[in-house]
Amino acid sequence: MLITPSRLPGVGFVINPYIGCGFGCKYCYAKFMAKFVAGKYGLSDNVNNLQRSWGNWVIPKVDDVNNFGQELKKKQKKLQGKKVLLSSVTDPYQPKEAQFKLTRKMLETWLNTQANVQLEILTRSALILRDLDLLKKLALQTQNIETAGLTVGVSISVIPKNRFREIEPYAPLPNVRINVLKTLKAAGINVYAFIAPVWPGEIEQLKELVSTLRAYSVPIYYIELLNKTARRYFKVEFSKREVVEIRRLEGVIRVIEH
Repeated sequence: MLITPSRLPGVGFVINPYIGCGFGCKYCYAKFMAKFVAGKYGLSDNVNNLQRSWGNWVIPKVDDVNNFGQELKKKQKKLQGKKVLLSSVTDPYQPKEAQFKLTRKMLETWLNTQANVQLEILTRSALILRDLDLLKKLALQTQNIETAGLTVGVSISVIPKNRFREIEPYAPLPNVRINVLKTLKAAGINVYAFIAPVWPGEIEQLKELVSTLRAYSVPIYYIELLNKTARRYFKVEFSKREVVEIRRLEGVIRVIEH
């Protein structure tokens, strides 16, 4: 089963075609998923070890994706009027997607089922451009839905440049993600930027990114500050001035702090 109810604000259901994420971001909140696979799939039964090795193991949900068409038809009435997010605790276009093509298969199924449902995709990967043919068809097929039938969000981090590969060892560089947004927007896809996480002490880099996104007319839905657990781990903290300055940035729908 792939389509599960969500507790995220404004999101009815989520779809996660993988467990784990090959980008291996050191601050990732989704490391808690390790507890669901410990001792399974040939993995260690030690949850802490799995969390420390985040990025080095990924479980593709091949069988669930093969049955996705049946599940989608069965749940279509429940999905009406709801937003479905792909994905919430993994990246649907992480490196393993190039091999397994699970996300592409789901989009093909979604297109063939003609699901009249809002679909939102959230990624940080340029691999999504591989599926531009399907995204264009989906955008056209769902254009009559009251709110955008298809929206793609791209998350862009604001991290000290000299520590980027230490913190996000396998993720695309920010300029690559900006180009993904530009390409999708030029193709007629509804897009938004999710700036996350923002590192303490990087306010100028954040302002520069916001200015760049505005220049390309890309909406900024959220700015998310580095979470408390990660701040403790990396021994960094926001000043009150920084937080106030971030909150005052124009054109940002919401600043997330935790």
